[in-house]
Amino acid sequence: MGVYKRKDTARWEIRLQIRGVKYHRSVPEAQNKQQALIAEATLRREIYEGRYGRDGQEIGSTDFVKFCKEVYLPSTKDRLRQWKARAYTVEMLCAYFRGRRLRDITPMLIEGFRRKRLSENTQYKRRRLPCTVKMEVTVLSSIFQLAQDNDLIASNPCRKVRWKRGETESRRDRVLSHEEEQRLMSALMPYGEIYHAARIALHAGLRRMGILQRKVSDVNTQSRSLRYIAKGGKVRVIPLNAEAWASVEELMAHATPEGFLFHSRTGNTLSHKQGAFQSAVRQAKIANFHFHDLRHTFSTRMRSLTDPFTLKELLGHSRIETTEGYVTPSMAEMQAAVEGLTQKPAKVLPLMAARA
Repeated sequence: MGVYKRKDTARWEIRLQIRGVKYHRSVPEAQNKQQALIAEATLRREIYEGRYGRDGQEIGSTDFVKFCKEVYLPSTKDRLRQWKARAYTVEMLCAYFRGRRLRDITPMLIEGFRRKRLSENTQYKRRRLPCTVKMEVTVLSSIFQLAQDNDLIASNPCRKVRWKRGETESRRDRVLSHEEEQRLMSALMPYGEIYHAARIALHAGLRRMGILQRKVSDVNTQSRSLRYIAKGGKVRVIPLNAEAWASVEELMAHATPEGFLFHSRTGNTLSHKQGAFQSAVRQAKIANFHFHDLRHTFSTRMRSLTDPFTLKELLGHSRIETTEGYVTPSMAEMQAAVEGLTQKPAKVLPLMAARA
């Protein structure tokens, strides 16, 4: 406990524990350790005099729902591309923790929230994945972090929530075979735009919304490439092969007046169990297959055609470790690899024997 300089932000921070209560304060104004120590003394005085917190109010007495709606959500609206999704998650958190103050939400209460969410099914009657619940706890942690940065609470209770190793990994290894691909694309032919969306996903590896939200202005006809917004708001450009380009040209010819390639852009037709894509999957008699599995199929097929770093760029990943989760080696590839051990190297004669 004391003053520390963070390596990632180079900011000085104060961490104290007084009478069993942990306190934290970021001091961006401090230029050196001496200034940080002065800020620490000021913080201690505020705690001892009961003035720690905004406007002298008791630490942690702010209502959770009020803080979320009046402080947290407005602060994130300008910097989050998918703000509506964040607002939906915050609304769910407010419904669960309604009537509680910030300091009333303990690690034990958050653990109860986690168990409850994991035991419930989604609106589509599917098991809720641990990675989804972890994302919700991460949002809750960001709420408390903002409150802590503004001296409204002493510590972030989410930091004490622990996950089992590998518990939150969400890895599907479902890859479409070439025979299944033929059946699926034949079943999708009558659905027009859905057929083209699946074709682009299979040959370009884009995510569902990355496909549906594209405009004519995102298409470069000279380089035959497509610009899209990846996760994190990064703008990326991906080249298109002949199959994907044929679909893009067809979509451009029937674009909306606003310039969108797709007329329906909610994504329900691709993900909902009653949507056109899942109807085609059932018609093609393909088991356990989602639209996102087309992206896994693309990455698995590309693995044998290029190096991991090029594949990382094609998938729009920031870390190559993420790319590894999208690649599933086939049994035939693994069999060929182990069979290589049985191949005997050619016998090399000693140099003197060869001359003789």
